[in-house]
Amino acid sequence: MSDNTAPTTTEYQPKERMTDLLTRFDTAMMVSECGKTGQYHARPMVVARVDEGLNLWFFTEFCAPKIEEMKTNNKLCATFQDKDKWLSLAGKGRIENDNALKQELWSANSDKLKKWFPEDKKLDELTLLELETQWGEYWDSTGVMKPLQYGVEALKSVVTGTRMDANKAGNHAKLSLSDSTATTSLSAQ
Repeated sequence: MSDNTAPTTTEYQPKERMTDLLTRFDTAMMVSECGKTGQYHARPMVVARVDEGLNLWFFTEFCAPKIEEMKTNNKLCATFQDKDKWLSLAGKGRIENDNALKQELWSANSDKLKKWFPEDKKLDELTLLELETQWGEYWDSTGVMKPLQYGVEALKSVVTGTRMDANKAGNHAKLSLSDSTATTSLSAQ
């Protein structure tokens, strides 16, 4: 698409769409690998911020197992799921203990964070965990026609005995955020 051409109904910017979808979630399942055993650990974490680079910010305790796991392997994956949208972001974890940033993010998210951290928990007992996103992927079946498209594709799959083409049932995009490339699979709107 040239700069002078208006986008068609099936063209969109994957990074902007992923950002929009991410703002609809309060909680992610954060996955890390235990260096000693190689087992994966997943836990729910409140998203305190999504920045322009699609990096995610979370609060955690200094003594949390994920902090120890990151000492041997800082690769993380955050997943999000709803009835008609799914996202996955992967990258490297980084610990940040900037007190001003902690106060800013706590103030903006205190209602969501209180169920995970008691009110007597002091901010100096917490640290920030940043997922520096390198890769992202989403499947989006939201919108007026998406449930119908999904139903048609599911029915075709059952009738023909073939695997459903999920790309025809919704928008799908993969983003490499380290080099700003994106591949997309678009369905007709």
